[in-house]
Amino acid sequence: MRLKRAREIASFFFVIFFITGCCQPQDNVVGTASLTETSVYFKHGIGLDFGIEPISEKKISVSGYSNSSVIYELAGHAMLDVDQRITLLMSQLGCERFVRSSTKNSLSVLYKNDDGVVVALRYRQVVVDGLTRKTFLTLTWRN
Repeated sequence: MRLKRAREIASFFFVIFFITGCCQPQDNVVGTASLTETSVYFKHGIGLDFGIEPISEKKISVSGYSNSSVIYELAGHAMLDVDQRITLLMSQLGCERFVRSSTKNSLSVLYKNDDGVVVALRYRQVVVDGLTRKTFLTLTWRN
């Protein structure tokens, strides 16, 4: 059981990664971001790949602006662990982090960089059967 859990954790941290520059897919870029089956790529080469498909994808129009949103279900991972890993990677790419709100089981942050990339992340953590953690991560950006 411990070995299986260790593998899950290790695979999760190796699957979340950022891709820069030449690795950005050029054929699907619409507005400021593009989606692949498991990834979101933002303009200027910033990409995030979770190794799993999102459970939801949608486009929202608000006040004349078009936003895109994807939701990932990260089973077995604590919200703060996921946020810590993403924060480390985003900071390495020059993104500044702003906490918008925080509670015991939810967190809302905004990342901005000098190239105009703005990404909002909302985390919601649930515990199933008192043992298993799931983190739902919503990424939202302007098109």
